[in-house]
Amino acid sequence: HHSMLRRLESITYTFFLFLTPLLVTSFLKELFEFPKVNFLYFVTGVLILLSGWRTNFKTTNFNQNFQQKLILGSLLLIFISNLISLAFTSSYYTSLFGYYTRFNGGLASILCIIILISLLIGRNLDKNAINQLLFTILISGLIISIYAILQKAGIDKNFWNEDASHRVFSTLGQPNWLAAYLIPIFYLALYFGFQFKIHVIFKFVPALMVYFAILFTYSISGIFAFAISLLIYILLNFGPLKKTVKKYWHVLIILFVLTCAAAIPLKDRIINQMDNMYGIFNLLQSDESQNLKANYGDTGKIRLILWDGPLNLITSSAK
Repeated sequence: HHSMLRRLESITYTFFLFLTPLLVTSFLKELFEFPKVNFLYFVTGVLILLSGWRTNFKTTNFNQNFQQKLILGSLLLIFISNLISLAFTSSYYTSLFGYYTRFNGGLASILCIIILISLLIGRNLDKNAINQLLFTILISGLIISIYAILQKAGIDKNFWNEDASHRVFSTLGQPNWLAAYLIPIFYLALYFGFQFKIHVIFKFVPALMVYFAILFTYSISGIFAFAISLLIYILLNFGPLKKTVKKYWHVLIILFVLTCAAAIPLKDRIINQMDNMYGIFNLLQSDESQNLKANYGDTGKIRLILWDGPLNLITSSAK
């Protein structure tokens, strides 16, 4: 009975990690985030019931190591900061459920994620079980990456309002979010790629698929974050990487040429953003910032409007 429930919990976690990033609808106002968050609520309910049934709703005795304590401590800080936010909010619904139509990022969804992670830590999984969960995330991430690359090739050209082949967003709905989601998955792809008993060139294939998906988002923040993480990765693994580079330098040259070719549109985006920022600074100096209007894709101005709002909110009341 006990082991069957543990098995069910494992299957639920696997389904959750695999399916959540892939969930998209075509008939709601919010196509990407809303179905994912609803699934999060559903899975959290299922896992609370399963683990409660298994432990008869007694709290599990956590014999955590330092790393787990660090994770739980940081989750507690996130929870407390959101509770404080709820206490001082001007919109209880937004603070509880997140931004309207998306219903993500409020206290409810954050609490669900905290519960899921805490229950997972309470299970004290061995390395094999953790690897299975990470592999599930990778497979889901590869499906997302393949779809992103196909989007770049124009597979769903006339399906979305936005031009998906211009900046891919896959099943995450927004290029920046896609880049942010895929960056950790790139390192999972390297980790598992090297465990496959195949020719070394093919070991890099999963990582390359994720790499080009990140590149095709043309997300300046995403690619910048990826570059920083790659630099840290190279510094941490300098010894083994040096040997690989010596052996396969010609492959790296081909990859560099392909990257430069694929990154040409990024140059225009960076120039555009520089112009945008210049325009924004001029606007701010002329006290015209109240009349800001942002065109689609004008991310610099959109962010300024988003930052302007909370600053006005903070200074608007004593609360």
